[in-house]
Amino acid sequence: MTEPIVEIEAYFAGTATQEQLRSVEAWIRADPAHARAFMEQLHFRQVVGQHLRERVAHSSLALAELARLEDQAESAVVTLHDGSDWKDAGPSRHQWHGALAYVFDYAIHAKTTWIAATAAALLLGVILAAAFLSGENGGPDLAEVPGITPAQPTPDSNRVVATITDQVQAQWVTANGQGALPDRTLLAANQRLTLAQGFAVITTGRGAKALLQAPATIETIDSDNAIRLHRGKLVGVCETQLSKGFAVYAPNARVVDVGTEFGVAVSELGETVASVFEGEVTLTGMTNGHASTEELSIQAGQVKRVDPTGMQVDDADPLSTTFVRGRDFDLLSDTAHALTYDRWLAQSVEIRRDPSAVLYYTFDNEDQSPDRLINQAAGKPGSFDGQINGPTWADGRLPGKRALRFRAAGLKDRLGQHVEVLGSRSDALDFPEQSFSVAVWFKFGDVEEDLKNFMPLITRGDESWRLQSFEDQEKVTWDVDSEGLQKDHNVISRSEPFDGEWRFVVAVVEADPQSSHTTHRLYVDGQKEATYQLDQKRLETPSPVMLGANADRAAHRFDGLLDEVIILGRALTDEEVSAMHELNYQRKE
Repeated sequence: MTEPIVEIEAYFAGTATQEQLRSVEAWIRADPAHARAFMEQLHFRQVVGQHLRERVAHSSLALAELARLEDQAESAVVTLHDGSDWKDAGPSRHQWHGALAYVFDYAIHAKTTWIAATAAALLLGVILAAAFLSGENGGPDLAEVPGITPAQPTPDSNRVVATITDQVQAQWVTANGQGALPDRTLLAANQRLTLAQGFAVITTGRGAKALLQAPATIETIDSDNAIRLHRGKLVGVCETQLSKGFAVYAPNARVVDVGTEFGVAVSELGETVASVFEGEVTLTGMTNGHASTEELSIQAGQVKRVDPTGMQVDDADPLSTTFVRGRDFDLLSDTAHALTYDRWLAQSVEIRRDPSAVLYYTFDNEDQSPDRLINQAAGKPGSFDGQINGPTWADGRLPGKRALRFRAAGLKDRLGQHVEVLGSRSDALDFPEQSFSVAVWFKFGDVEEDLKNFMPLITRGDESWRLQSFEDQEKVTWDVDSEGLQKDHNVISRSEPFDGEWRFVVAVVEADPQSSHTTHRLYVDGQKEATYQLDQKRLETPSPVMLGANADRAAHRFDGLLDEVIILGRALTDEEVSAMHELNYQRKE
């Protein structure tokens, strides 16, 4: 059967017609040698072509230099991340000539020339190709051909199946230890990795992208278009014909792409959630590696949950699980090494998509809604917006940010200037028996002494919980009221004074699910300053949540600036609080 050269070139160029695609597929299926040749060319174009586009500078390199690099590359050894070596992989002479011809052809068509200093980059690109141009000791999976057939695991091998192509503050745990891994790290089949921190993109041999957000544990399998997700969250992005059919194997489910973008999450309890953002996927419950449910088609906007046994598939709340999608990762990647405002913007994406986020005011919607703070928590659209009563817009703690300026003196309103959280008169923000966290960025103003003693930052009246200043602004206190107690309990900061500087204060309540016992922690500028324990259930109150005021104490008024307010329905850890302050702290840059 004659090789359909024109059709194959059209395929790689992305211009193939349906008839040409059928011709290519028929040729591939006709002979295993055809499949190998096709996949060799595919891997070479993807890996070396991308490497050259990223690394090659503009200068000239003679054909003689190409020949010299060819000779060097044939004897080269590529060391994979897992420590194994690619030796004598066995590419034939005509494969090397074809590979180098492709490199040279790329240079001519791109109208680029290369300086001698980038000869090493070219050599590296060719050597990397050796990992893919392997014969019996590796190389492409012969069972994989174009189309949307789900990739299936095949017997163990040591061949390269994926690459780490992008990262943001990523820290990994592998069989060799823990720490950072360089971009372009090659991943062999059957490698298990845990992303302990940050975000990363793993690209399969067919070009499907798996966007990981920590913590997540994955495992490569012997396939060019599949990955195993043991725990955590993954977003699959399949933008090309070749990447369609990308499969994600969870312990109890299989999710197969039929087009564009989807998310998969595996919980600590073993549940799997599949959410489709664009296009379509198929979902199958799995038990002991075998299908235990019928294959379901899930369309854009739909979310399904598979129980830990893999036997039952149900509808799930679209807001029950949030994912960092492609556009979010681009923002995170662009701002990874940016200035403070950009770091804050990147962190803001994470906070608003946190499933536990109940209230999140970023103070960046002045143009959109000047008389209201918009709740940016993704799981609470249209709920708990803040009605602005008196405070005026001002510059925030970072260049480019905004804040609200509160003034305590000379006001006709009995409560003074404040922001009321709409809808908070219900019990939704009482958290009587659960963990929660409250965080505020603030800056005290210069006010008369008689107004300084208690200045509320954010309060739930005077009979639930309050974060406020104490002792003439020299302390910050977290106060709670509980059933059966004659007085409130509080935890008081050690830092002083607070005048004139932006400060970050976080109150954390961690509940014991087996009892009414709670632990209360107070942090100032990322550092834990005080802790106490409480054994009674917290009181519930009809008083609304307010910024800058206390609905039950008209004389308590805030004077100064508020910039950002966060309420989460979970207990933040010491590390999370520290990171939130570090990423937002204004340095001299």
